[in-house]
Amino acid sequence: MTSLQDELEQLALQAWPAAQQVNKSGWVWRSNGGYTKRANSTWVTQYTGLPVAPLLDWVEHQYAAIALPAQLKLTDDVPPGFTQVLMRRGYRLLDPSWVMTAALTDLGSALPGGVRLMTADDIWQRAYRVLSGMPEAHYGPFARLLQAMPPHIGAMITRQDQVVALGLGIVQGNWLGLCDIVTHPEHRRQGLGEQIVQALMQYGVRQGCQRAWLQVFDKNAAAIGLYHKSGFEKVYGYHYRVKDMQGTGRDGSNEMN
Repeated sequence: MTSLQDELEQLALQAWPAAQQVNKSGWVWRSNGGYTKRANSTWVTQYTGLPVAPLLDWVEHQYAAIALPAQLKLTDDVPPGFTQVLMRRGYRLLDPSWVMTAALTDLGSALPGGVRLMTADDIWQRAYRVLSGMPEAHYGPFARLLQAMPPHIGAMITRQDQVVALGLGIVQGNWLGLCDIVTHPEHRRQGLGEQIVQALMQYGVRQGCQRAWLQVFDKNAAAIGLYHKSGFEKVYGYHYRVKDMQGTGRDGSNEMN
């Protein structure tokens, strides 16, 4: 793992805080009421020199105790032997994703396209729940996650009193994290997502940030194209391995990355 990759992994952990987090032998076990894989998976930061089988036993026991599937977050430089161990234990590949970064430059003071910057308050949260199709069971964990998150700002675009695009920017020292970029299905391909990204990047510059980072599913070609237009490039990839809960087939695959 490179120093930049390690820094970005730490930023991601801090940006998306889980309600429960336990460090064990360099692995980070996380739980957040089932809301998002990022906050309900064990982040494997070391692959060699560890008693892997006992660690996996512990991880699986911890998740079984709270009725969640065992999920691991792994960077793509995971050794093949480690992957083989997981496959023998029944772990399936889920949601390959990219981490992308961009330099922040001063884009001027005027916000693009009527973007409104705002606190991620009840109005922003209600709009995000609707646009993202969030299940009601996740409303509470989502609100608690936002409360625990580092300093952040919401972005919103409305058309005829309807919210059509949203995003969130998280200030972390010299870095700005972008997440929850979502556009109403009937208003896609109109540049609204790009306007949200540009507005958040402008905000980051004003906060003294020098670079931005984000995560995106590798199959989301439209989003990747949008981020490329805003100067983002891939730094590395990551993915999840999930073990179904016995007798349920439940794997968390409907969650965000």
